[in-house]
Amino acid sequence: VPALATAGVTNPEGFEGYALTTAWDPTEAVEGWIRYGEYNSPEPPGDDEDPTPWPGNSVEIVAGSLPANTTQILKVNSSGNGENLTTKWYANIPDADVPVTRTRLEFTATAPLFGSEYRVAIGRGSTTINWASTWGITIGYGGAFGWGGGVGIPTAIFETWDHNEGNTSVVNSETIPGMEDFEPANGVWYVVEVEEDNGAYGVGNGQSSRVRIYDKSTSPGPEDGWTSWLQHNPVEYGLDYAGSGTVRQCTNGVAEFDNFSMTPKPSKVIQHIRKVFAMVDEGKNSEALEYTDNIAGELDNYIEKLRGETREKLRLQDIHTEEKYKKAVAALAQKRKAIKNGLLQ
Repeated sequence: VPALATAGVTNPEGFEGYALTTAWDPTEAVEGWIRYGEYNSPEPPGDDEDPTPWPGNSVEIVAGSLPANTTQILKVNSSGNGENLTTKWYANIPDADVPVTRTRLEFTATAPLFGSEYRVAIGRGSTTINWASTWGITIGYGGAFGWGGGVGIPTAIFETWDHNEGNTSVVNSETIPGMEDFEPANGVWYVVEVEEDNGAYGVGNGQSSRVRIYDKSTSPGPEDGWTSWLQHNPVEYGLDYAGSGTVRQCTNGVAEFDNFSMTPKPSKVIQHIRKVFAMVDEGKNSEALEYTDNIAGELDNYIEKLRGETREKLRLQDIHTEEKYKKAVAALAQKRKAIKNGLLQ
């Protein structure tokens, strides 16, 4: 488990290998996690200080409380006094490794705070720059503390930050769709997915992030339910995640978390190729032929752009990347030829 938790990049954190406990006390070095309360938060980020939660609060590894998930999960309970009880997962994909990363986790709002209030906040930040974060999600309910939209009213907000040299920031904010009926203790396990494009600013969605949240029992399409792409930290003034980063969760009330992962998102070209191959495998030859005709220009443009923009990098650092794309396109051409031959016979 420690190797999975620390790696994070390629392996999900599902909490299955830990001993059950009502007082989980992880460390960055062993489990790849820390926990801390509101009044003794570790400063700067990355400090191994791990203060005990307020009496009556707890961070636990237990079996899930709902039929939808009875596997081992992370339970965070701040109902003793409502403190900002935080867990932090040390997971990272350096920007240079892949243009787009997808951070995914699951949670359920197990119980409200003081009977009517609730908040869970999730965000990605630096382990080395105290003030710098890329994106944050706040899901709130109720009116007493301003977490929701008023008594009995939920809110779900996605924010990104553009920091500048003077350590001031511009906050970009958007309501997350699909959470209009959220309330604590509703018995729903939610999936949170955040895509973070750390490519060059001004190219595609470079230096921007987007999020979607949906009921785990549903199956949205690839482009369903997302917010807009919101600009986040420009590299020169904030984060490039060259070495390290974290995903943190702050809970007011009781929450259960599970199945954390941070993975590369396949490029659009690879997604196209996989889709065509899947059509062929299912015997949908005519659909595959039509699809390849529709995307042929896009594939050609992408390959030309790749060659033009990264020729020097490929020559000096990663010549195999170009070979992989050549092979992928050649394989697609072979499939396309086979489909045409089959249709003409």
